[in-house]
Amino acid sequence: MPETDSQPRDSFWRWNASSPWLPSLIIFMFAFMGADFTAIFLRRLRALSIPYPPFMDYIHFITAVFCLALWLATFRKWPRVAPVLVLILCGAMVLEVPKHYVASRTVEIPVNRFLESEELESLQQSAHFPLFEEGSSDGTIMVVARSNEQRARQELDRIGISRAK
Repeated sequence: MPETDSQPRDSFWRWNASSPWLPSLIIFMFAFMGADFTAIFLRRLRALSIPYPPFMDYIHFITAVFCLALWLATFRKWPRVAPVLVLILCGAMVLEVPKHYVASRTVEIPVNRFLESEELESLQQSAHFPLFEEGSSDGTIMVVARSNEQRARQELDRIGISRAK
């Protein structure tokens, strides 16, 4: 039976005008997902009173717009490869940019246990700088600014809750 379609058989692999919507929607999904991670990562800087540029609160949208612009600039030339590369890049950037920014300004010191609120307040008063306590599946950590790392380690060793990493 002869083919009656106006399109050839391999039309599945050809660029379709409706396909630009899927990568752009996924990119903005990364942006909205990244909003949660950005808030979680920047919480440490706020708690420690470490100043950071105001645009860092919106870095998840900035990276999504950058990825969308990159994708729009490349999808005509590389219609099959560009969406995959840009989506991988966007997924990595949305999560890693705030994480590395915070990691470059803070230090995690592992401790044996959570401190009671009274203990934490007295430790902050004796140390004269802010401390932020956080727990995860890896254990409890005390987060401090890089400039206060040595003094924090001395204070935590003094009360006997510091542990080796």
